[in-house]
Amino acid sequence: MSYIIYLLLINLGFGFSFILVKELMNINYPIFLLITLRFAIGAISLLVFKITKSQRISRKEVFSGCLLGAFLFLGFVFQTTGAALTTPAKNGLFTGLYVIFVPIIVMIAKKEFRWKPLALSLFCFVGVVFISNVFSDIAINTGDLLTIACALAFALHFVFTEKYAPTLNPINFTLIQLTVVALASSLISIATETNLYSIVKMDKYMMIVIFLGLVETGLCLSIQTHIQSKIKADVIAVISCMESVFAVMFAIIFGYDMLTLSLILGAIIIVSSMIISATSKHKLIDSESNRS
Repeated sequence: MSYIIYLLLINLGFGFSFILVKELMNINYPIFLLITLRFAIGAISLLVFKITKSQRISRKEVFSGCLLGAFLFLGFVFQTTGAALTTPAKNGLFTGLYVIFVPIIVMIAKKEFRWKPLALSLFCFVGVVFISNVFSDIAINTGDLLTIACALAFALHFVFTEKYAPTLNPINFTLIQLTVVALASSLISIATETNLYSIVKMDKYMMIVIFLGLVETGLCLSIQTHIQSKIKADVIAVISCMESVFAVMFAIIFGYDMLTLSLILGAIIIVSSMIISATSKHKLIDSESNRS
């Protein structure tokens, strides 16, 4: 149960990060530069910690970290570009599709049908639908398709993290992922955003970026990686939907959204799904089987 509590705290932080990112978007902060700085700061913080522990990085950690870093990078790219072409509500809704994709990918990989995880994921996604409140606009556009691709990338990240994390050092594994995202996004930023770099100054907005890098990225992702070595990916995906609940909670507190019946119903459904997942008899990973 302690892993569940830690995961909830992490998603509380992720939910708060939406408010911080919104503040940066309000001043037209370069998107890919933000991703670059956020993940570079996170990577540097883990590198400093790694040096103090003298932990060598293995070839398997490099390979696995690069693969997972690619999924993480694609998820952020598709989510960011999709956000520019669709509404925030639909961007949040379709990102939440990862909760359905994860059990489907697991079933395909293991060639066995498991109706309980799939049913629970579908139930949780209903909560995401209510939270997103998109009932008035159901037409699919290019931004929606990009966001669906983002959800698939995040789902693959969940599944492959479950596969590799139990046998790898979580700091090394996460460090490689963050470095891959920082390097890849920096290339896009240099190619498309150099005319916007003048907005970056050592002010309160840079403090937000540093906080996002140190806490939300370096600390939270490394802890989440360790947790994902202990809990199954489909359970992690359902519990991670609490990020949407926390995001809405902070949005209401800071005046970005109003409390509605739809938000309340969505929160109740997601919390119910999380409780069922957290109390599942089969939520833990058999670490020995992951070493084969």
